[in-house]
Amino acid sequence: MLLSVTRKTSLPLLALLALFSFTAMADAGGQGGVIHFTGQIVEPPCNVSLEQQRLAMSCYNTGRTQTRYYSPQELLKAPQHFKQIAAVNLHYLDEKKKLAVMNISYR
Repeated sequence: MLLSVTRKTSLPLLALLALFSFTAMADAGGQGGVIHFTGQIVEPPCNVSLEQQRLAMSCYNTGRTQTRYYSPQELLKAPQHFKQIAAVNLHYLDEKKKLAVMNISYR
């Protein structure tokens, strides 16, 4: 009789354990996989505005925004700290050098 009670108790317990292990295996299948990331971390470009015949360049660097002011001639000479950020080219549109296009290429 003891064998019969043990067998009756074991069978439902075994079925319950099988159900839980199947559920766990099914759930584990949805949790696996590989994710690939591509790209790079970059800083935002500098904001450039014209203020009283000088260019104001606000650049986010080392956790804060730094604003520096340059005349167009100063930018063409490119101070050392600026060379690390960008390259500047100036193309005049007229002979009197009153109109120009400035190209700023960020590194």
